[in-house]
Amino acid sequence: MKDLQEMKRVKLFLAGLCMVVMPCVSGAQEEEAVKGLHLVGRDLGKNVLLRWAAGDYALWMAALQKGFVLERYAFDTSSLYSASAYSDSMPPPVKTLIRIPPFMEMDTSVLASKAEEDPYAALLGEAVFSPGIQFSMGDDGSGNSPWKAISDKLQEKTIRFTLANLAYDRSFPVACMGTMGYRDTSLQPGFYYLYRVFVDSTFEENDTAFYFTRLENRIPVPPLQVLEAEYGDGVVELTWRDGFDAGSFIGYFIERSEGSSPGQGRYVRLNDVPYTVLQDGRTDGISYRDSLPSNDREYVYRLVGLDLFGQETVVAMSYAGQGKDLLRAIPCIDSVYAWDASNLAIAWSFPEEQENRLEKMELYATHAPGQLPDPEHLMEGVISKKERRIFLVGISELESYSSYFYLRAIGKHGESYFSLPFFYRRIDSVPPAPPAGLAYRVDGNGRMQLSWKPSSEKDVAGYRVFLSNSQDGDPVQLTSSVLRDTVFDDTVSLRTAQYFYYRVVAEDKAGNMSDFSEALAVKNQRPRKPAPALFSLQHCRRYPDRVELVWYNGWSPYLKGFRLYHKSDTAEWSMIADFPLPESGHLEDTAAFAFKYPASTLSGMQLFNIVAYGEGKEDTAHSPYFFEAKYLPPVKMPVLDLFADRENRWVQVEWKNPKGKGIKRVYLYRSSETEPLRLLGTLMPQSGLSRQVYVDKSVKMNTYYQYRLQLEFADGSWSEYSKPYGIEY
Repeated sequence: MKDLQEMKRVKLFLAGLCMVVMPCVSGAQEEEAVKGLHLVGRDLGKNVLLRWAAGDYALWMAALQKGFVLERYAFDTSSLYSASAYSDSMPPPVKTLIRIPPFMEMDTSVLASKAEEDPYAALLGEAVFSPGIQFSMGDDGSGNSPWKAISDKLQEKTIRFTLANLAYDRSFPVACMGTMGYRDTSLQPGFYYLYRVFVDSTFEENDTAFYFTRLENRIPVPPLQVLEAEYGDGVVELTWRDGFDAGSFIGYFIERSEGSSPGQGRYVRLNDVPYTVLQDGRTDGISYRDSLPSNDREYVYRLVGLDLFGQETVVAMSYAGQGKDLLRAIPCIDSVYAWDASNLAIAWSFPEEQENRLEKMELYATHAPGQLPDPEHLMEGVISKKERRIFLVGISELESYSSYFYLRAIGKHGESYFSLPFFYRRIDSVPPAPPAGLAYRVDGNGRMQLSWKPSSEKDVAGYRVFLSNSQDGDPVQLTSSVLRDTVFDDTVSLRTAQYFYYRVVAEDKAGNMSDFSEALAVKNQRPRKPAPALFSLQHCRRYPDRVELVWYNGWSPYLKGFRLYHKSDTAEWSMIADFPLPESGHLEDTAAFAFKYPASTLSGMQLFNIVAYGEGKEDTAHSPYFFEAKYLPPVKMPVLDLFADRENRWVQVEWKNPKGKGIKRVYLYRSSETEPLRLLGTLMPQSGLSRQVYVDKSVKMNTYYQYRLQLEFADGSWSEYSKPYGIEY
């Protein structure tokens, strides 16, 4: 029964409240929420703080010129819960009318006096009374455009309106002085109060706002939130979401305390002006960066919210944390020294004052310019922070010959920095020792094989063979490129009976050539009777559709010519070429023939043989061995990437060797408008590298060069020339 009586009292009170409120708000429901007056209040128990604001510039200007009317309705709670409350009527509320004079009629000396102690009073005076605000925006710089004048006027209104509201929000006393706030101290306990404010001499139907309070002195305090703190080197980044209590705070104060717990130390306020980010549509919160006094101490931060009435509330607290001594230095490689082909010494510099922030260092080595180091290039994984030099013993020949070295400094918190690359190329000016142990053997046909002992030095790339007609004569090189093997086949003319002197030179990978070996005298011994004409293969080049044969011709007084025979898996021996002796009787030292495979034999084995004949063209002698050639499918040639360095005067040629077939040698050719196609270099494929590089330093300015590749494979076959790739140097 008591609950029913209480419910009836509340219903009667709400009915009376609606009789007062409903007629006033019927015209404002259809307007946009941002327009009109907006009123908020704060119940402090013995008094009430009120703040209102105009929703647009026009209403604000009308309020400044006409002032406000504040109506207060006091409801006696004793009558609400008395016995008379069960009747159909209740006592009307006590109405009090408070007139707030226009701000434009205020004595400006009062505003000036207030501005001396409150900067927001000066800001309000500037927004309202300043004769004009200048703008630098314009269309042609003349300032005479009518559109610019309209734009400036609109912007001036917006800025005045914004600055004034900023002054109201940041200082409640200024809001009261500017007729946008009021402190009601004439209150009595036991009453509910309803406030209504509107512009004097009503400007629009929607210029009315309400606030109701029960005088319970309950200030809404939002639950304490966690203030996110990201600690760095001497700085901390604080992050929080704006509006802990439906946007009731206009700004925040950030405070810092030393210690590991929130109440351990005294809090120091870091900002005198409330911190606010004026940005619409922000969803990622607000951030604030503070400089830490020291990285060796722990700090706690808290966030204090400031509302429209100047009341401060602690809304967020951070966990204790301290700064990190992050690495702030980069190592610098000073020198790389090699005392032999497999041992290096690398020295670097690093600031001593940064050693306490350093965890370790790592050493990397790459083999191509611009190639960033990755784990597979790691050479030394743990280098003490005290070290400034490292010795690499027994490293690979490729790494000791040419590399790009990097040092990586790793800090205690995982941060790391790479040094600039240091390019090292071993300068080898020491030639290898001359070859020794030269020996030879000559068969009855004048075919001679020269041999010597292999060099014991690891950096020897190969050998070159020279021949002279006398002991003191100038040697002539017989080899067009460096020989990998320690044997050399040569043919001695049978029409002379004299000594020939062979010498061999060793060449290392740096291009240093040894002295000549001791001369080996080879005597041409004529056979007892003429030998049959046999051929000695000089070289062959196998292509996908043909084979090119080059051989040394034999000689006999009975020789009239010779034939070249061919046999395949599907065909018997047949003559494919006839080489009769010229009428002069002079036979060239070498002969060549290119044989194109028939379409029916592309997949089989190809056999070749030389047959010599005499007067009746009868066969007189056969080669004691056959030459075999098998069809090989074509290989896709690599693409050449060309880079020109005009400052250092070189062109870099870079390519990726094809996989799936062993490559014996790579031949690089070059041509230009003034020079024909010529061999530029013979290169060995570099194992372990995905790409091969050649630097051409014999280039001239303002010249267009074209480069081509040709590959010699381990099975003896050759590729076609690649297509030409050009670059303007």
